Amino acid sequence: MGFLFREQSKHDHGIDAQIEIAENGKGTGRLIAIQIKSGESYIRHNQQGDIVYYSDERHIHYWYKHSLPVLLIIVSPQQKKAWWIDVKSYIREHEGLLDRGPYVIHIPVANVFDIKLNKYLSQIAQLGTIHFEVSEQQNNDLLLKSEEFYLKGNRFLDNGDYESALYSYSEAIKLDSNSAATYNNRGHVHSLLHNHQKALTDYNKAIQLDPLLAMAYNNRGFQKKKLGDLEGALRDYNQAIKLQSTLDLAYINRASLHELARDWIAALADYNKAIELNPNNEVTYNNRGLVHYELGQHTQALEDFNQAIDLNPVYGPAYSNRSLVHTYLHDLDAVIQDCTLAIRYSPELAHAYNNRAFAYLHKDLLTEAIHDCKKALKLAPSLSDVYNTKGLIEVKIGKHIDAIKSFQQALKLRPDSIYYSNVGLAFMAIGEIKKAAIACSFAIKMNPSNSEAYLIRHYARLKQGDKKGAREDKKMYDELLKK
Repeated sequence: MGFLFREQSKHDHGIDAQIEIAENGKGTGRLIAIQIKSGESYIRHNQQGDIVYYSDERHIHYWYKHSLPVLLIIVSPQQKKAWWIDVKSYIREHEGLLDRGPYVIHIPVANVFDIKLNKYLSQIAQLGTIHFEVSEQQNNDLLLKSEEFYLKGNRFLDNGDYESALYSYSEAIKLDSNSAATYNNRGHVHSLLHNHQKALTDYNKAIQLDPLLAMAYNNRGFQKKKLGDLEGALRDYNQAIKLQSTLDLAYINRASLHELARDWIAALADYNKAIELNPNNEVTYNNRGLVHYELGQHTQALEDFNQAIDLNPVYGPAYSNRSLVHTYLHDLDAVIQDCTLAIRYSPELAHAYNNRAFAYLHKDLLTEAIHDCKKALKLAPSLSDVYNTKGLIEVKIGKHIDAIKSFQQALKLRPDSIYYSNVGLAFMAIGEIKKAAIACSFAIKMNPSNSEAYLIRHYARLKQGDKKGAREDKKMYDELLKK
């Protein structure tokens, strides 16, 4: 690059080397300190595709107080690429880094360390910081102006101002229509604004410009999933992982497809890999906990939900999902406590209201159960579990016809073994013995381990005079209870 590189001659806990600006092959005395992090474990991306680097308080303060300008460089030997950030400017723009953390640095994916950086390095060495503002004499430098809009778009996106981010990225594209990173980020904004087809168009363009941009494939896969193209989404996630095996988001998103297919083992494998790559993401632990729960691995599920909460004590979904394990363990007070915390941190979380309603019901606190069930229905009128809870409340208060309608609505939204056995229970209560037996047979066909279905059908068969069938069902019920 035409610069003189000097590795530090002694240990320095925050600086690995210095580069000196050279003119005509001679040093100028203008220096830049650099910190280099090399290896695929450092290549972690956020949803916009930018590199996410986890630092600590000591390094942040050290770099900020350093007498020289400081560059942080992240190297991917696998991709044979490196990305850079002017750390002192970044810290200056994100004052919270000095006060409280979290000590996380986001490096724009467009900041590739290559020959184009020469101008910036000369600036930073002379002025002590990189300036992206374009002077009157530089108005013709469209690429620099495009970069300015791109970085503004990133800041707006991080702050949740999606309309301003969309405008900034669009302006950047007007000035430089060959930036795959900009199309990728604008596609992400379109997705957040529910402009699904526009998002897909931008991701397609990003991939056309840079067929090796793994994050664009990941994001396009996410968009295809939203549009119902699950096979296309899987192909894109596979390609993203093929291009960049350290992209934890691609494993997380692919795992979600496996969950839809109820392939819990494949989902677990992908979540395990994602956690190996990034052990600091509470969402991944939460999602893996749900997979463990579906597999009946309740101890592992509880550990994952606990870890998610340790990483982010105000992450509502983890409390709500942990309450499922407490429900299984019949610890109703713990269910209510977790759901109350979930609702405090995530007031729109319908599952938390539903889980708490279920616990209140089993503590015979019917007023509280009815209140929470109504709230859950208002928040999520298409959530099948809420109609199941509603039906159980109606059975409890003797409204069996209403209960049957609630269970049938739950089944219409999502066929489930538990819903069938519950509707069988309601049919038994009104003397519809044949319908009760049929409903429980459906429940057992869907899940041969549904002990309640065997018990209800046992009583139904006794009523029908089928003593042999009743004995067989009671035997299965007792065997399942032993397990």
